[in-house]
Amino acid sequence: MVTPRPVPQQPEPTPNVRGLLPPHSWLASLRRPGHNRRMLRPSLSLAGLLALTHALPAGIVTVEGRRFTLPDGFTVEKVATTNEVLRPVNACFDDQGRLYVTDASGSSAPPAEQAKDPRWRVIRLESTRHDGVFDKSIVFADRLPMLQGILWHQGAVYIGGTPAIWKLTDRDGDGRADERVEWWNVGRPSTHCGNEVHGPYAGPDGFLYWTKGAFEPIRWTNGVTHEVHVDRGAHIFRARPDGSEFDSIMTGGMDNPVEVAFTRDGECLFTSTFIDFSQPEYRDGIGHAIYGAVYGKENSNVEDRAVKRTGPALLHPFIELGAAAPSGLCRLSTSSFGAGYQDNFFASLFNLHKITRHQVRPKGATFTAETSDFLVAEDTDFHPTDVLESPDGSLIVADTGGWYKLCCPTSQLWKPDVLGTLYRVRRVGGEGVASASQVKSSAVASTVRRGSTENWRSRVVEARGEPFAQHAIIEALIRTGENADLREAFLSPGSDAAVRRAALIALSEREGAPLALLEVTPLLSSADAQLHGAAEWVIRRRSEWAAELSRWTRTQLPAWAPHATADQAKAILPLIVRDPEGQEIVAECARRADFPPALRLAAFESMGGIGGSKQPPASWAKAVAEVIADPGAGAEAASNNSTRALLAAALRLAAQMKESPVEALTRLSTNRAAPLDLRIESIAARPGHTPLSAAEFETLKPLLLPEVAPSLRSAGVRALTRAGLTQAQKASLTETLGQVGPLELPPLLGLYEGVEDPSLGHDLIKVLGTAKARGALRPDLLKPCLARLPAASQPEAQALISLVAPDSAAQGRRIDSLLSELKGLTTDIRRGQAVFNSTKAACVQCHQIGYAGGEVGPNLTKVGEVRSERDLLEAVVFPSASFVRSYEPLVVITRDGEVHTGIVRDETDAGFTLVTGPGQAAELHISRKEVQEQRPSAVSLMPAGLEEQLSRQELADLIAFLKNTHWGVK
Repeated sequence: MVTPRPVPQQPEPTPNVRGLLPPHSWLASLRRPGHNRRMLRPSLSLAGLLALTHALPAGIVTVEGRRFTLPDGFTVEKVATTNEVLRPVNACFDDQGRLYVTDASGSSAPPAEQAKDPRWRVIRLESTRHDGVFDKSIVFADRLPMLQGILWHQGAVYIGGTPAIWKLTDRDGDGRADERVEWWNVGRPSTHCGNEVHGPYAGPDGFLYWTKGAFEPIRWTNGVTHEVHVDRGAHIFRARPDGSEFDSIMTGGMDNPVEVAFTRDGECLFTSTFIDFSQPEYRDGIGHAIYGAVYGKENSNVEDRAVKRTGPALLHPFIELGAAAPSGLCRLSTSSFGAGYQDNFFASLFNLHKITRHQVRPKGATFTAETSDFLVAEDTDFHPTDVLESPDGSLIVADTGGWYKLCCPTSQLWKPDVLGTLYRVRRVGGEGVASASQVKSSAVASTVRRGSTENWRSRVVEARGEPFAQHAIIEALIRTGENADLREAFLSPGSDAAVRRAALIALSEREGAPLALLEVTPLLSSADAQLHGAAEWVIRRRSEWAAELSRWTRTQLPAWAPHATADQAKAILPLIVRDPEGQEIVAECARRADFPPALRLAAFESMGGIGGSKQPPASWAKAVAEVIADPGAGAEAASNNSTRALLAAALRLAAQMKESPVEALTRLSTNRAAPLDLRIESIAARPGHTPLSAAEFETLKPLLLPEVAPSLRSAGVRALTRAGLTQAQKASLTETLGQVGPLELPPLLGLYEGVEDPSLGHDLIKVLGTAKARGALRPDLLKPCLARLPAASQPEAQALISLVAPDSAAQGRRIDSLLSELKGLTTDIRRGQAVFNSTKAACVQCHQIGYAGGEVGPNLTKVGEVRSERDLLEAVVFPSASFVRSYEPLVVITRDGEVHTGIVRDETDAGFTLVTGPGQAAELHISRKEVQEQRPSAVSLMPAGLEEQLSRQELADLIAFLKNTHWGVK
């Protein structure tokens, strides 16, 4: 630790946070920081909005040609141009509403190379017109190394980079930093990826927090215990601004913990990459940094005896994000976005081109969260690296552009010319909000310091609006309060709501304290939101109250249900769903059209939450059928997200039932006012071989064509192949087979197995012989379709089989011919990237580059380093010519006669998962007892004939793009 210059004396103390305290100081007094990222500023002007955005219906907003999807009632606008900042990475506000932004150089060279000629900058932006658009900029500091964090705190700007944290101060007020002090150094040279330091971030306890990543060894001394530690783990560190009380609150085996943010009660949350591989598709996430936590991923760095652990198990994130590359994280502290948004967290996901919303709720000693998309860009060059709350209650989003590819193969291409920008997301018509006043009661601080409960009622009232102080006082009550005193305060209707809340929580958490369900339930109708929420929380934690809660819920249902919120429903229904009486209540909540959509959806989710039984209670099956059969629901789902979610939940349950509601599903499938994807799912949810009506058939057939989105094509194929087609329908479908793509043709042929009609057989042979996707045909696919045709039809049948049989010499000539055609074309790897990610080629559905994409086929991140252009072209045109190890296809025949081809994953003694295509719906879990025969397949899961779906220019660009793939920048 390098001690900086002395800092001004801190403001008076405020309560600490339980989750961050070492065991020996559970009520230690900590100081309040002088930092506040959320200062009051004027609300945005309508003129500024109209100048920069063009709003479209259904939550679509276009900003200078870039389309964003966000919730209805919100808009996004660009608030800085390249005249102000080129490639923003992180940002923070000062106490005057000015925005400080780290501006990348555009280089993706290793940090050690960049340090030889440092070109990063810190830009200070201002809105001189006070309209929320930053129109004035000054270079606050330049000639800086690679940076990954910025914080304005008590008059100085702290920046984190490789491999240190610096404190920058403008002493003469000219807008430029004239003093640079190294505040902390990791102690070793920068790694190749430059992920040693992120931050710092201001904690609500007066500490500065920052993260250390990578696996370089670090030597550090605990400023409280004075123990010296040497380890290779990742960390969240903290210290006072003067460098004292240095400590680690979290250790992990992850590569890259990034940003830290705090709940209203001061609990520390953080984003991280490569933290959890305990389940398929896990990787990155958001964790809860309780004091002394040890997180994954599992490796030698956390097995080291130098890392103190409390047991063999590692902690896991409570929000799993997959290969998202999360970076920025912030909590919306105000109500500026409307009901339900205050205290939500927002995260920027670099790889996924979006900002996500996380409704974080307590769950035992940690948290759970409901995650949803908030701001999603269609443009793959949108790479958000930070999200923060603006002083006016809106969100600022930093899009860094296309330059970053250092240790990030998912970026696919290095595009330093694709510049970034800053966006603001706000609610349409929203008002600017002022920062909440802060309580600085010496009485509250005294209570915290002494751990005393004397005069606690008055102190709770004094601490109103200051959750930290309330938290500390309640903690003292749990440890030292008197049951009789607490019950008197809790049960007295005349007591202040804050006092009743504190007493309730303390009684609930005190071992053996007397507390009954019926003493708590009246508070569910309290007009005080804090007291109401505390009652829900206490009930949720008491699983032993489930049966009694069912009986109480039944008595209260007529008055409670019509006004129930999603939070109330999700707090109560999951607790009663396993109780027989509770199951009937859940069914009624799902069925009743006069109940709020949030309550009905929560009821269906509760049903699915206990495993989706194939033989659910009769009342549940009835509820599912009634919702699906409601003719008004289908039409309403097209414009009402709540109704759409309700129908989708009912369809998921119907598909799991042994006896699904066929009549109701059929009614929805033919409701032309309903969303198309739900109509398709209603057909697929019916039992196998259910006949298709003429209207249903005509709905599904056009979905097979290449111009349709892959998800709809796949759903259409699934629905058709599960249905029972008439001879006439098969004849009609035959005409379409010539136009479908290589992914769709093979599974559709299963509908023709055993065909005997010579006329249908002739038409099928004729169409397949000239089909666009003929390259996807294989003898083993055709023989079951043609074997039972009469003898007169067999010559043309055998001719077709011979036509598609592999011929290595012919394949070689075909590749030579294509190479000759492509050689004269001018290629563009960016156009090739677009082809790779397009719905037409659908490569990304099955292949990853970096960590984004499907996992059906091999990862193509470095394929360009090991394959020639000819190899790549052959793999596209003739994918069965060779197989990558571990991707060899297998044919599995089950005892009931079903034949499946796929790639084996997750193999155990009991069974295995067979991946037959992209998406979870294409994963079959097969027990070994079900297997009659299994054998290697000579045919790849990747369909042949893709080159006929693309123009020669598209094919040339795709091959050029694949040849350019590699791990780093080139």
